[in-house]
Amino acid sequence: MRYFAGLPAPAKRTDIRYLPDLSYTRTLSLFTERFLQYQRQENDVAGLAGFYHHTEIPLTDSAAYDSVLALYASQNQLIHRILPTRQAVVSPYIEARLGKASSSPSAAGAGVRKIAQTSNGVVLNIAIQDGMGTGKGGAFSPTEANSPVDPSTANAVGKGSWASKYVAPNRDYFAAAAKGVSGTNAVLWANVEGMTPTTDAPSCGDGFRGLTTKARLDRQLKQVVNAQKIVSYMWDSFFTCGSNGTALKDQLEAGLSTPILTDVTFRPPTGQIQIAGFNLQGSSVKVRWTTDDGRRQTMVLKAAATNAGYGQEHGLNPRLEMISLSVGKTSTKAGSMYSLTVTNGWGGTAPQFFSPFG
Repeated sequence: MRYFAGLPAPAKRTDIRYLPDLSYTRTLSLFTERFLQYQRQENDVAGLAGFYHHTEIPLTDSAAYDSVLALYASQNQLIHRILPTRQAVVSPYIEARLGKASSSPSAAGAGVRKIAQTSNGVVLNIAIQDGMGTGKGGAFSPTEANSPVDPSTANAVGKGSWASKYVAPNRDYFAAAAKGVSGTNAVLWANVEGMTPTTDAPSCGDGFRGLTTKARLDRQLKQVVNAQKIVSYMWDSFFTCGSNGTALKDQLEAGLSTPILTDVTFRPPTGQIQIAGFNLQGSSVKVRWTTDDGRRQTMVLKAAATNAGYGQEHGLNPRLEMISLSVGKTSTKAGSMYSLTVTNGWGGTAPQFFSPFG
């Protein structure tokens, strides 16, 4: 096991409580230096991966948070000087709710770059909180944009469609963030929130957060393929508590080999189908579609090719795979949908995937 130790915390301003009071900068720098020297002398163990900045900011290019960036830069510089082989991690959050102080994906990408530029020689892991546990971010596909948000999300943003509640899906923010860290000393991570928004008293742990499910986490994973590493945050009890049924850790263990589809393309003129996702080795695929003359087609095919290195080759999550198959040259009925059911070599089956052509 490797861990990141928390860095000393700054005093906060009295007028804007979420920003550091930079009048304490010299004191904080001296304390951080002493803290890191102690780590070097007494705790320089193999498991110490690095250090965690726990002052959080939203993904934004606004100058309002420049004082936090100055804090990151100062402490990163000290890490690099005192323990140059150690890394740092920071966890900004997506704020995509319409009607709030939200940022567009492009502004978020610029904000990520500003964070990356505070590394000062340290490998800086930027673990973006996806907001699905607080309602600040939305995990939805383009075909779901006009569908209602799920009940847990509605607890935070109210009833309505995903597109009426969020600037853009999380996938767009992670794609922009990947561009933002490109060419810097930063690495993009995803912090997939292991909780849900709720208006009820919690059944496990503290605070107004509810228990989540493996199926909801799978939805979140589909949005973060640009992240090189995926972690999940909530207090342990939210993973171990079984008050609402099967504990999340048991759901995750039971569904460890479930296929998760992240991207699908179906090209009727050639019949070529490509599926990207996780846990796709040894897959067979049931394909259903309707031809231009109204005939309903169903085929079950083994994947003709599997590229286990797809993610690594394309700068995406290194565990992302791609399978390819072909139904042969075909046609499609205008406005029709196709569906896929993928079962992998371990016998795990993904929920049925539906998409319009084009």
